[in-house]
Amino acid sequence: MCLIYFFYLTAKIRASFHLHKKNALLLRQTFKNGHMEHLIVIADENERQLLAKYLPDCTWPVLVTGIGGVNVIRALRDMPRDTQILNVGYAGSADYAIGTLVEVSRVSLNHPNCDYDEPECPLTPLDESELQTSMFPLADLKSVCYTGTDFVLASNYRECVFDMELGFIAALGFERVSALKLVSDNLSLHTYHDTVRQDNNTKNVELSCRDNTNDVLLRREQNRTNQNT
Repeated sequence: MCLIYFFYLTAKIRASFHLHKKNALLLRQTFKNGHMEHLIVIADENERQLLAKYLPDCTWPVLVTGIGGVNVIRALRDMPRDTQILNVGYAGSADYAIGTLVEVSRVSLNHPNCDYDEPECPLTPLDESELQTSMFPLADLKSVCYTGTDFVLASNYRECVFDMELGFIAALGFERVSALKLVSDNLSLHTYHDTVRQDNNTKNVELSCRDNTNDVLLRREQNRTNQNT
C-alpha cells in the first residue's frame, strides 16, 4: 500500500510540475516587465474552487505552482520580495473538523523524526480591505501550519494543520505572506480525495456572501460544541 502511494504521489508531483511550468514562467515574465503588488498562490487547479467560494470578489492574480517545495521554489524564485502573497489551499489536521477554515498565524517545517531547532515564520494577518471581500473574518480560527515533503498520515501534533508548500513560500523571504487553509482530512489520503471530489461536484453552484457567512458560522458553532463535549 505504501509503495502504491509513493508511485501515486511521485506521478502527481511530476504531472503538476509539467502542467504549471509554462504558467509560472509567464507570470515571472510579467513580474519582470511590471510590478505586481498582490498574488494568490495555490498548489493545484482543484484549489481554485476555494477562491470561488471564500474569495469570490477578490481580483488578485492567481499562480498555480504545482505541488511540493521544489515546484514552489521554481515558481516563486524570481518574484519581487515585496509582493504580498496569499497562499490558499487544502490541509490535513489530526483534530480540526473537516471543513474548518484556518488562518495560519505561523509556519514551520515538519520533521517529526529529527530533533533540531527549526525557526517558525510568523505570517501577516489577513486584511479585509486588501482582499476585497465583504465576508470577514473569513477563518474559523487561527493556528500553526507544519509543512512537509509528504502527505501526513499520522502525527502527535494537535491544534495545527499540515501542508506541503507554505513553509517553502515563507522561507523565500517575501515581506508579507498570509495563508488560508481548508481542512480536507484528518490525516487520510482517501478522505482528502473525497473532499476534493465533493468540492468539485459543487464548484459550479453560485454562493452568495451571505451563504458563505452562514457556512462559516455553522462550522464555528459545531467546533464550539465539539470542544465543550
